[in-house]
Amino acid sequence: MPPPRAPKGLVTISTAKNTQANGAPEGADVLDGFEPIDKAALVGKPFLITGVRFRENERDIVFAEVEITQGEGAEPESLQDSSTGVRDQLSAYLVNKGVKFEIGGDWVDVSLYAPRGLRVSEYEVHDAAGRAKQAKTYYLTTQGRRR
Repeated sequence: MPPPRAPKGLVTISTAKNTQANGAPEGADVLDGFEPIDKAALVGKPFLITGVRFRENERDIVFAEVEITQGEGAEPESLQDSSTGVRDQLSAYLVNKGVKFEIGGDWVDVSLYAPRGLRVSEYEVHDAAGRAKQAKTYYLTTQGRRR
């Protein structure tokens, strides 16, 4: 019987005796979990969203943790987004599907395919001191025209 699956997107600790193929010393704990991916690597590349949850950080910013796979048999990966892009699109998707979720709540299993991956919007913003800097917002890209 396989070991129980860890909660999505979380780093878990397992014992080295179960993972000695990783080269861990006998009796050492080993970090295990999904690798976070840079959103820029998903621009124009299709992927499947398999889970999402929303959390709030210490600065009171709500962000989405997203579990994805990039093809059949691929290892799960994760990304985080706190923008009006991916985070808000996923929140709207869940609301439209009638799925209940809470900030700080459990993972929600989904099967949402992004056929064209992400797109990025680049723009200039000004910080509190008035200095200009570049910013990016990533969006899930749709298949195309609505019918």
